[in-house]
Amino acid sequence: MSSAVSTINLNSVAYNTATVEGVTGDDATNANSDTLTVNNANLATRVVLEDITDVASTVNFASATGAADEATVEVAGSTDTAATGQNNDLTVANVETFNLVLSTAANNLNVVTAAAAKTVNVNVEKGANTTLQGAAALAAATAV
Repeated sequence: MSSAVSTINLNSVAYNTATVEGVTGDDATNANSDTLTVNNANLATRVVLEDITDVASTVNFASATGAADEATVEVAGSTDTAATGQNNDLTVANVETFNLVLSTAANNLNVVTAAAAKTVNVNVEKGANTTLQGAAALAAATAV
C-alpha cells in the first residue's frame, strides 16, 4: 500500500480559472489515502478539478475571513474506481457561499464537505451525470 500527496500553492493570485487536471491516485482500496490540496486560491478564482481519479481533494481559499466569502469549485470528470465509493472526497473550507459546478462528463464523488457554508449552489451542467456516493457534510443552517 502506498499513498500520494500533492499540494499546489496558487499564491493568492486572482486568476480567472485555475485548472488542476489529470490527477490519479495510486490506491483505490484505502479510503482517501491519496490527496490533492490546492492552497491559497484567490476567492475570485474558479478552481477546476478535471479528470481526478481516486483522490480526496481539498481547496483552501486565501483571505477567506469566515464572514461573507464566496468561492466556486468546478468538478469535471471525476472518477472513483472503488466499488464502495470511498475516494474522491471534496472539501472546501472557510467560505460561506460555496458554488459547486459539475460539468463535462460523468462525475463520481464520495463526500462533499463545506462546513462553514451557509449557502451551497449546485449547478449540474448538461451531460454531467453525477453520483454522490456518500453524503454532503454541511453546517445545519446551510441552504442548498
